[in-house]
Amino acid sequence: MEWWESISEDMLRQHFRAIGHIGLNPKTNGYTRPSYSPLESDALNYFREYARCLGLEAFPDEMCNLIIIKRGKTSARKIIIGSHCDSVANGGNYDGTAGVAAGISILEAIQDAGVTPELDIQVMGLRAEESQWFGTTYIGSRGALGLLTPEDLEKRRKDSGTTLKEYLLNMGVDTDALRRGVPTIPKENVECYIEAHIEQHTALLEKGVPVGIVTAIRGNKRHREIEFRGEYAHSGATPMDKRQDAVLAFAETAEKMDVQCRKYNEQELDLVFAFGEAHTDSNLHGITKVPGYFRAVLDIRSTHRQTLNDFYEFFRNVAGVACRRRNVELNLEGFFESQPAVMDEKIVSSLARAAGEIGVPYHYMISGAGHDAAVFANAGIPSTMVFFRHNGISHSPKEEFEYESGVLGTKAIAKLIDSYC
Repeated sequence: MEWWESISEDMLRQHFRAIGHIGLNPKTNGYTRPSYSPLESDALNYFREYARCLGLEAFPDEMCNLIIIKRGKTSARKIIIGSHCDSVANGGNYDGTAGVAAGISILEAIQDAGVTPELDIQVMGLRAEESQWFGTTYIGSRGALGLLTPEDLEKRRKDSGTTLKEYLLNMGVDTDALRRGVPTIPKENVECYIEAHIEQHTALLEKGVPVGIVTAIRGNKRHREIEFRGEYAHSGATPMDKRQDAVLAFAETAEKMDVQCRKYNEQELDLVFAFGEAHTDSNLHGITKVPGYFRAVLDIRSTHRQTLNDFYEFFRNVAGVACRRRNVELNLEGFFESQPAVMDEKIVSSLARAAGEIGVPYHYMISGAGHDAAVFANAGIPSTMVFFRHNGISHSPKEEFEYESGVLGTKAIAKLIDSYC
């Protein structure tokens, strides 16, 4: 039997069971593991101690990311399998952690078989992938690659108000080195980066295929604060041409964006957008009032940088026109972005070949959600992702994990690694 054939459902299941209490809210069955919280640390510490029991090296790096290493015949190069252990508020137990569980299952199978790979095989439990907590994404991976900015270090966590710098200092991190952009992973030493993750949608379910191989990851442009400021007035007494209606300014903007987005899609250009929050002020609005205030947030995503840039400029233009037409003030705050990433063709092909050799059905696909793999890819490290099929619900207590798919996807990664053994 080949070493990778020993990867099993039980291997994966034991990890989810072991961390199943960490951050669990029994009332909602949801999980909350904030970035750089004791709960995120508890999940990472479980994987660290498990790895040490296997006889593997396991330690935190200078960002407090978890590093687990199976040493190869040469340590000049390494393959990294990575994912994250933080969660959104009231999310699921599998988003992120599935990739760490898959990586450590591969190392366990190698260790049990007494195999020594040519290269180091490294699993990373990355910190702070979710943007919810500090208002920026991929903190652990960007820090590891020396890409954090001084401004990032001053960002405050949403729930506590404590800065990222303060959290890192309390954990013994040299923030001066981070400020100078000193990487903890010299990228020239990395053969490739592979990330495993639940799919977060239903494409694999709909196609009846258990495993996805990712070819690109959407980037985004976002505003956490968009304000349309008009003037409250009596809805019966004020003529339409005298109104400063904030809702209609927003509605005109949203409708034109929807039409334009569909035009892009008809040209087979990848583009999606959403106003994830949109509302008037509940303390001031009423059935007899012209709404003088409207607030929204915006998320635009695409795998194509030019499409992303063009559509963002389209938004600013149509919003500006709509507001000038209705004498409404437009305020745009809290902007941040992440760049799209194209996965490495050679690694994608090698992974597909490995899956085919062991009879794992797969589907090429893009990732609509952002992942740390985008940071590695845009830093010039050959990267790809494997998606595990599940129930299509993510960032929710209803999130599930399909173990058959998890085993098949993990074996496909292992088969690729086997070519380095």
